[in-house]
This record gives sequence, C-alpha cells and structure tokens, in this order.
Amino acid sequence: MASASSRGSGDDTDFEVNREPRETTERQPAPYLGGDDEGDPLPCTLVFLEDGAWFQGRCLCPHSNRQIGLLGELTSPPKQHAYHECCFEAVPTFYKVTCIDFGSGVEWVLSHVMKLGGDNGKLDSDALYFETERLLVSAEARDHIGRYFTRVDLTDPKNADPWVCVGTAKILEPSV
Repeated sequence: MASASSRGSGDDTDFEVNREPRETTERQPAPYLGGDDEGDPLPCTLVFLEDGAWFQGRCLCPHSNRQIGLLGELTSPPKQHAYHECCFEAVPTFYKVTCIDFGSGVEWVLSHVMKLGGDNGKLDSDALYFETERLLVSAEARDHIGRYFTRVDLTDPKNADPWVCVGTAKILEPSV
C-alpha cells in the first residue's frame, strides 16, 4: 500500500493518514467517531509506564464494533501557538498520538495532544479528548495490562510501576 501524507492548516488537528495518494486541497470537517457528528464518548483505556514517555491505549466504538488503537510519544509544546505555562496549574506535557483503526488499517497522527492532571489526567486537543473516570495502580493495573495489553513487557524493570486510566474519549475521524 502506498503511503501519503495529508496535512491540514497547521493546528493541532493536522493528520498524517496512511492511505492511497489522492489530490486534496483542504481538509473537510469530519465527524467524531461514535456514530454522530457530536460523537458519543467512547469507552477507552490508556496505559502509562513509569517514566510517562509514552502511552498505549484502546478505544471501542460500540455502535460499529470498531477498535481504535492509540500510541502517544512525548513531544515538545507546539511552537505555532501562544502556549504559556503560567496559564496552567501544573505544566502540561504534550504527546504525538498515532491512531489506528484496527478494522481498516487506516492510521493518522495528531501532532500535539496536551496531557493535564498528573497520573489521573486528561488528554486534550482539537481532535482528541480523553478524561479519566477510574485510575488503576499497582496489582490492579498490572492485571489489567496483562489481560488487555499483552505486548507491554511488565518484566522490564523500567515498566515496574505502570498505571491505567479508564475513561471515555472523543476522537475526530480523519477526513482526507
């Protein structure tokens, strides 16, 4: 499959989408995943490892049985926006989040997703919003990871203290 990159206007809703190349001049508004334009919140689980340098997640679309995987990697704050640390209670971290629709194989990238609130936090951008409803730690987190995130190596010492955020997400469907 050929890979093409389609970029939007330079804001946090830029998508890099793995699809066949085609001519596009402007990204059209897209609905949220979940069945309607507003997007029903999707059940979602995020796994963070001890250093917080990356996370892995999975969201389910109950109306369509789609599964969306998330992989977040630490990145720097966006340079094109007026970002001021003084506007936040705690300094936010930013992730580049790769989303994949496991059914279709379509991947897209969200360049700057802000994480606020420490371990029991939320993710926020124009294209992705996640809020933690339940935080799993210690044995409960390790058990959850062992059942649902089997590729996370819990025997690695740097993964000794993971935490799991269970909550809901809204994800903007890529439109290219």
